[in-house]
Amino acid sequence: MAPFIPILDARPTSSLRDGCDSAGHFCELNKSHLHLRGTPISRKLSVHLPALIHPNPLPSKLLPVSSSPLEIPRMSPDLQTEIIRYYPPGVTDIIASSFSCFLGRVDDSTVLKYPHDESPDIKEQARLHIEAQIYTILGDHNRIIKFKGVEGNGIRLEYAINGSVAQYLRKANASPTTSQRLKWAQQAAEGMAYIHKLGVLHCDTNANNLLLDKNLNIKFADFQGRYLSPDGTIVLDGLSSENVKSSMPRSDPNYADQKTDIFALGSTIYFMMTGHEPFPELDSFDDDDEAEIVARYKSGQFPILEPQFGGGIVHNCWAGAYGSALEVADDFQKLIEGTLDI
Repeated sequence: MAPFIPILDARPTSSLRDGCDSAGHFCELNKSHLHLRGTPISRKLSVHLPALIHPNPLPSKLLPVSSSPLEIPRMSPDLQTEIIRYYPPGVTDIIASSFSCFLGRVDDSTVLKYPHDESPDIKEQARLHIEAQIYTILGDHNRIIKFKGVEGNGIRLEYAINGSVAQYLRKANASPTTSQRLKWAQQAAEGMAYIHKLGVLHCDTNANNLLLDKNLNIKFADFQGRYLSPDGTIVLDGLSSENVKSSMPRSDPNYADQKTDIFALGSTIYFMMTGHEPFPELDSFDDDDEAEIVARYKSGQFPILEPQFGGGIVHNCWAGAYGSALEVADDFQKLIEGTLDI
């Protein structure tokens, strides 16, 4: 089992197993409760940094929101952490939290992603520095959340008014049509193709890191993966890695390439179409269930998805049949147009 780092997770308990358990993503804050649990981290930063990890997951526990510090249950006799909300200049509200950062609203078009700690250690500074550099490399693109620069210890980003795909699908009145879901899938593949073209590997594609603008168009966010030189040398490396349900089985858990990203894209599209992760009956945080998930993927026992929802395309993502994300985007475009042989 991968080591664990605590994550503040503010989703209602009924949705905890539906696609929100990968490392480092943001979760919408609930006004009455915060849910706390561990999240796996299996990769390290490319700089020498102190590891704040422990091999055992934290117990689930509901904590009331208050002005007092949010205390994380003791992970070991020598380690205890607390998270205290604070508001940098310009931040009017904290709208989400990951295991290391807050997302604060600045105005109707801008958010600030900034560390939990007002005096962040080198690890947290490095992660955000890497993310800022990757956003700069990617530049402006319709499928990438807009980067607005560095401010203090944080980074300014475009505010996606409709939240993430995961948040949107959990809304009580959300019922996107099949056409809308297929459009999301095509846009997600299109975005990944652009990212890969510029030498970036996301390393944690999931329904929480795909955001929706005012017109419900997909935008990638949370770029703490890798940037590669043209010869494949790793130039930048954050600590992002996929949850086991989005992770292509491989002998080296630190290895990543376009196919591992495309595998995660397949799991993300499966979530778009069904509203839940692959194998919802299995818990990513249970050792036995994790082993079962890996075994099923290794043996090609993939979840079934109907052809009209892109089942064949998703299967090929999981099977490693695509050489590029552009091929995935092209197949979804054909499915939308009714020209794909299913």
